[in-house]
Formats: sequence, C-alpha cells, structure tokens
Amino acid sequence: MDKLEYLQFSTEMPFGYLAFFGVAVLALIVGLILFGLGLRLRRWILVISGGGIAALVVTVIGANIVFSRHLDLNPTFSEQNVVGQWDDDDSSHLEINADHSLRFHFGSRYAGRVSPVAGDGIWKRSGDFDIAVVPSHRARSQMPPLRVIAFNGQTHLILEDFTDTDGWDHHLGFHRVASH
Repeated sequence: MDKLEYLQFSTEMPFGYLAFFGVAVLALIVGLILFGLGLRLRRWILVISGGGIAALVVTVIGANIVFSRHLDLNPTFSEQNVVGQWDDDDSSHLEINADHSLRFHFGSRYAGRVSPVAGDGIWKRSGDFDIAVVPSHRARSQMPPLRVIAFNGQTHLILEDFTDTDGWDHHLGFHRVASH
C-alpha cells in the first residue's frame, strides 16, 4: 500500500491542484474519445492508445484518493510512541532512545536536505506533531524537524523540510523496525 506514494501529485503552486485535475479530466476525455473512435473505425491502435490513456489517468487519480484516505498528517502520539529503531528504504536509520538521545544516518535520499548526514544528538517533542533533532555539539547546523504521521494506522517519521504540507514529496519516510 505504501508504494502508492510514487503516484502522488503535490504542488505548492496556487491553483496547482485545479490545474492537475483539469489536465487529468481532459486527458481522460481524450482517451475515451480515442477509445470510442478506435472501436467505431476498428483501429486497434486507437483503442489501445485511448484505453491506455484512460487507464493511466484513472490509476493516478485513484491512487491519490486511496493514499489520502489512509494518510493522517496529524496523529496523536506520545514520546514513548517514537522510541525505538526506525528505517527508511535507502539505508537511512534512526535510533531514538527514551533518555532523549538519538543516533542517525541519512542515506542518499536525504542528500542536500540534512546536515550532518550521520551522528548522534538529542531529540525533544516540539509542538503537536514534530520532533526537534539537535545534532551533537560538533555539528554546525540544526536539522529540520521530524514530523510524525500515520499511514494505514502505522506511525511514520518524515523529514519536515517543507513549509507547507503541499510541498511534501509523499515519501512515507521512516517506519518502525520490528523488535525481535
């Protein structure tokens, strides 16, 4: 289910969603016209092209709807909910400890988004949905906060390096590693 993140559309552009859905509806209409015309003229290339365009549009719009129904950007959580081991798919790891210490390693997906990319530090809850991360004293800059989200009932941690949630890339970030 979390693979739906790759089909998500987001934009911080004013009226961007209106433009996206307008183009999607237009593409759907063109696809259906090509499909119908191909059936009528018995031109299978038009049937296949039109059907493919329509299927692609329906898939992308459907994936956006399904993803948004399973996403909770504002879940309630306690500090104990974030303690543990967390992994991302690109060899990124977080170890968040109950004593508010942490170890982190950010892989290639986070290149240019965080500094430093590996080390240790401290964490604290910041506001309703954020975790502030302060790298050890050797670091020159503070990292963007981690945001707690839930997808399909499972807690995830994402890097909140955007100012508006419409700027989020829909990557579900870190998921809890099952304890042995």
